[in-house]
Amino acid sequence: MKKLLILTIAILCGTCAYSKTSNDGNEKKPVTLNRQDTTAEGCYLLSEAYFKANNADSAFYFALKSFGLFKSSGKYKRAKSNLFKFSQQHNYGKTESGMIIQRELAGIYQSLGQYDSSLLFSDHALSISRFLDESLNTGQIYTDMGTTYFYMGKFSEALNCYEKAKEMLLELNDSVQIAKLYNNMASTYKQISYYDKATYYFLESAKLKEALADTDGLAATYNNLALVYFDSDNNKMTRFFLNKAISINLHRKNKKYLAVNYTALGDLYMDLKQADSALYFYQKSLELKTEMGNKYGIVISLHCIGDAYAGLLKNEAKAEENYLKALALANEIGAESEIASLNLNLGELYIKKGKLAAAGELFRKTLDYANRESSFELIQQSCRYLTEISILAGDKAAAKDYFSQYRVSVDSLYGQEKTRAVLEMQTRFETQKKEEENILLQKTNHLQKVQIRLLFILAVIFLLLGFLIFYLYQQKSKAHRQIVRKNLEIVSTEKQMEEWRTLSRSGDHALILPAYNEIENTTLGILVKFNRLMQEEKPYLEPGLTVDDICRKISTNRSYLSQMIRDTFKQNFNAYINELRIKEARRLLSDSKNNHISIEGIGSMSGFSNKVTFHSIFKTQIGVTPSFFRNSMARSGSDVMNSL
Repeated sequence: MKKLLILTIAILCGTCAYSKTSNDGNEKKPVTLNRQDTTAEGCYLLSEAYFKANNADSAFYFALKSFGLFKSSGKYKRAKSNLFKFSQQHNYGKTESGMIIQRELAGIYQSLGQYDSSLLFSDHALSISRFLDESLNTGQIYTDMGTTYFYMGKFSEALNCYEKAKEMLLELNDSVQIAKLYNNMASTYKQISYYDKATYYFLESAKLKEALADTDGLAATYNNLALVYFDSDNNKMTRFFLNKAISINLHRKNKKYLAVNYTALGDLYMDLKQADSALYFYQKSLELKTEMGNKYGIVISLHCIGDAYAGLLKNEAKAEENYLKALALANEIGAESEIASLNLNLGELYIKKGKLAAAGELFRKTLDYANRESSFELIQQSCRYLTEISILAGDKAAAKDYFSQYRVSVDSLYGQEKTRAVLEMQTRFETQKKEEENILLQKTNHLQKVQIRLLFILAVIFLLLGFLIFYLYQQKSKAHRQIVRKNLEIVSTEKQMEEWRTLSRSGDHALILPAYNEIENTTLGILVKFNRLMQEEKPYLEPGLTVDDICRKISTNRSYLSQMIRDTFKQNFNAYINELRIKEARRLLSDSKNNHISIEGIGSMSGFSNKVTFHSIFKTQIGVTPSFFRNSMARSGSDVMNSL
């Protein structure tokens, strides 16, 4: 015990020398370590000594102390090696100590990018926690497992774990763990473009961290706020919050989150087209992640560096080099979302080099992942390139199939569920209205028979009818306002899609097609030219447009074009053109800048030759008249738009 006391004092003073013995029995010279590493090694040796002295509690305490010191200095492999060895030598079984060891090992494997091993040890820890009926630890373990699934790109599994953790932690009212959980849920929802839920959970997490005076948590919050402003193209506020986060993390020497901040700064400078600054911060982030052994983080940094070379510096060789390094490491750790994204980037490079077969194989892999995870943006990008490759290869059937998938993914982003909800609401309103009308008729007939005897009752009923009519009017107005709100949401979505298509056309993602004379006599060729004409020239805005006018513009005949429209859009030419015109009218009416233009003027700008036709078709397709639509915008349009 005297030796243990001396060793303990030496460790606490941070002056313990560390040496190893060689296989021939000769003692090596002491290895010079920094103060923290020396203390970490000494704590591990002390845990072994206490275990030999049959003091299991002290042994466990110093083993975890050693593990924590190595982990905080970024030496994950050393931490894993020592703790794994300790767990094998000293079996704590289904005890709280055993659970803690299993959970800590899961965390280390997660940091090293060995996600399957991390999930295995998390399962062991979860089994022990359930056996001990430890709700708090069970909730924390589910949170850890969700984070592991997030790094693997399996977002649905991640959210499933987070929901289980949420149920337990809310019941326990543990603010610290709930704040961490909400932040993770917000990050996951943001990754899959559920921005409403992401914003909600992010704000809830920020409130809890402020109440807890959690400095590290606030730094993470500042970083998240910077990302929000980055998405809003507010570069000044982005830089402001990033600098606040970096200041905190530098002061606290938090390498993990500092690396995240540097990556975000690199993204900012990429957006500002400052390639040298972007590469500088990406490299600094990569250095920190490499030092910590954070494989997933290394993949992200290499991917970002590849994007900088591909996008700003136009150095395809360097871009490919970094993409391939990132892809190899992503495959090693099983980061599926990054694998899909890297395959897409490499495919784009290979198309430029004329390697169509290799590019096609990469795009198909990306499409498989995108379909599994319902990632509509990846589906669009993959199918667009696969359509292009199929056309160049002369495979018309494949080109048609990929183009069909592309259109489906676009339609999905328009919010089919929202449109269906509007139609259901209209149906319910009409049904309710008819039922109320029937009740009213019955009451009226009855009153006519007894009007003399029941004069007083009749007066009361008239009063009730007045309230009923007022109620029905309010319900009808409410339903119509809901229709306007839903259409404004659709307009907002259409605007985002138009901006996305504009960016796609202005960048390297533009669809490469053969000359018109190579595809003009095919159904696919007519469809491609027709869609491009509708998107770029918008001829439907011309009053009196006929099918023959379109035929002349795309060099085809009336029969082919009419058949193609019926097969593709399931409607005739006039119905399709009127649908596009109504969408344009809806967009114009939604913009307050057009309030000075009359309804007739809006109809004319949208391609309608007279007001009556415009009014009739608008009412049929949208559900309300153009005047009601505009008046609703005037009364509550600002509130509606602010909510979108």
